Amino acid sequence: MRFIKEDYRTQFFNKFISNEQLKGLVSGFSAILGDPTWWALKKPTVPKDGRPVKQGKKCSSPSSKPLIENTKCLKCILLAVKRARAKRDTVMYKCGYGHDGVVMPLIQGDKILGYISLCNIQNKALSTLMPPLKSSIGAVMDDVKKELELSKLYDTIRPRAIALSTIHTVHRVLSSTLNLDELLPKVARLCLQVLRAKRCHIMLFDDTKKYLASKAFIDIDDDKAGLKAKVKIGRGVEGRAAEKGEASLKPSYICVPLIDEDVMGVISASQKINKEPFSAFDLEILTTLAEQTVTAIKNAQLYEEQERIIIGSVKSLSMMLDAKIPNTYVHCPAFPNITIALGKEMGMARKALNSLYCAALLHDAGKLGMPEEVLRKKTRLSDKEYTLIRKHPIETAKILKPMDALTPAIPIILHHHERYDGKGYPSGLKGDEIPIGARIMAVVTAFDAMVCKRPYRHCATVSEATSEIKMNSGAQFDPNVVKAFLRIEERGEIKKLLKEGERR
Repeated sequence: MRFIKEDYRTQFFNKFISNEQLKGLVSGFSAILGDPTWWALKKPTVPKDGRPVKQGKKCSSPSSKPLIENTKCLKCILLAVKRARAKRDTVMYKCGYGHDGVVMPLIQGDKILGYISLCNIQNKALSTLMPPLKSSIGAVMDDVKKELELSKLYDTIRPRAIALSTIHTVHRVLSSTLNLDELLPKVARLCLQVLRAKRCHIMLFDDTKKYLASKAFIDIDDDKAGLKAKVKIGRGVEGRAAEKGEASLKPSYICVPLIDEDVMGVISASQKINKEPFSAFDLEILTTLAEQTVTAIKNAQLYEEQERIIIGSVKSLSMMLDAKIPNTYVHCPAFPNITIALGKEMGMARKALNSLYCAALLHDAGKLGMPEEVLRKKTRLSDKEYTLIRKHPIETAKILKPMDALTPAIPIILHHHERYDGKGYPSGLKGDEIPIGARIMAVVTAFDAMVCKRPYRHCATVSEATSEIKMNSGAQFDPNVVKAFLRIEERGEIKKLLKEGERR
């Protein structure tokens, strides 16, 4: 649909002269009327609108010229058109070359939408043929009217259908992630798909509420396009939309504010792929998308706030555990971060990484209930003491079970001492039966035990510990996790994290 609608007369006229039913009618009546020339005019006072529908073969006039250049035909036809308009009925006339002609107004309701003129008619029974000709022309007009009504109905329904589809798709996008950094680019891509635009930009207020910060920018012509500079409130299209809380619609640009209780940002799109201007329907669709995006953003922000609270609480618990458990069994400070680095290398999603992080911080909580003399022992443990220590994953799981937020971390904690070959504890799980988080933590736990100081064991270098892990790939450790560990070690990430941990 065009940005500025054509008036109904123009739409009707253009549809009428291109109608297939009219072409058949012209062909049929031309044979009966001696192959006249058919003209169509939209207005009686605008000769340039005259179009030849069918050129007659026997007219002595230079009818190959446009009507505006054919002075004799033009003068006669325009006079006849004015008479037809005044009478609101068909009129007959003689053309400048002495041939019979007829003008028929295209009447719909109380409006004349154009005129059909036939000149150089060779049948003397013209008056007898007028009723069936008028009836046939009327049938074509009814066909065009229905076509326009259906087109209008389609233009009305289409944006609603797209809006409903957009709502459904946004719900799927919303359910796929609660991470704003992942969510907003997905919404931007959805916007481009729905509006068939080249660029989409999502901006949110920064902490000062004086600027809009770029959060997602997608340009289909530039895969490497990054985030844009901040925009001051009141400046530019986005800044004004955010300040006034009002949408902006221009032929090549469309911008809608993201409004909850107050404006929280804007979403904009520019340049349609087909180079058509944006329409009011596009504005309606983007408004629907914006409303759903606001809900998605609020949910993501709430989830992130809950995450911060949970992670903060877990860190506090971890610090209390470190204070209670003797240093003999406390992991090095870099242990959680190495675990997360390995999880990222394995391609874990953010939610899974959060569970892995909590597991890395709290996996030894079960040692709190064990005899202090065992935990403080500086020599090797007896078989009985070792059996007791091996129970700490089960005890940790029991302690954390009442905390619903930590439920995803419990399987990791419970099985991080399992072996890939099935000879580990507490359940003797094997291979992929072991949760991926537990397989990751098994590698980091072993590495940590080798490189951290223990009163009963030589402190290995990073290189020595890495070689030991590589040697046990496929037996104690998942080979894929070992490969990932070796990759981050080769990049120097392990040593960097260990040094950062020592500075804390």
